[in-house]
Amino acid sequence: MEYWQIWILVSLLLFILEVFTPGFVLASLGIGALSGAGFAFMGFGLTVQLSCFALASLVVFFAVRPTYLAYLNRYDENLPTGVKAMEGKQVRVLETIQGHASEAGRIKYAGETWRALTENGDPIEVDSRVVIERVDGATVWVRPIEEE
Repeated sequence: MEYWQIWILVSLLLFILEVFTPGFVLASLGIGALSGAGFAFMGFGLTVQLSCFALASLVVFFAVRPTYLAYLNRYDENLPTGVKAMEGKQVRVLETIQGHASEAGRIKYAGETWRALTENGDPIEVDSRVVIERVDGATVWVRPIEEE
C-alpha cells in the first residue's frame, strides 16, 4: 500500500470519527490528511507530507474552524431557555390574583400551574389574560393585558 492510500484511509477515519465528536477538530485533521495524500500522490517524501499535513491542519483549525462554529451557533445566544423563555408569554389566570403576597393567584404555563403576583398589587380576575414579566423562584410576576 502506498503512502497516499494510507493518508486517504486516515482522512476517512478522521471524518467518520468527527461524526461522533463534533467540534470540527478531527475534520480539520482529516483535511490535513487529504493534503498529505495529495503531496504523497505527487511523489514528495514523508517529511514534506508530514509538514503539509501539519500546516494544512493548523490553517484549517485556526482559520476555517472559528468561522464554521460561528455559523453553526449563530442563533444560540439569542435563544432564551428555562424560566427566561417564560418572560413575555401570554397566559390565562386560573385563580384570582389578589395582588398581595399572602393572596397569590395561579396561572397555567405549558401545562404547569405557577403562583402568580402582580407588581402593582391590583387584583386580576379568573380567565383574564396576562403577560409574564419575570420569574422569581416559584413565583411568576405578571401584568394584565388590556383586552379590546
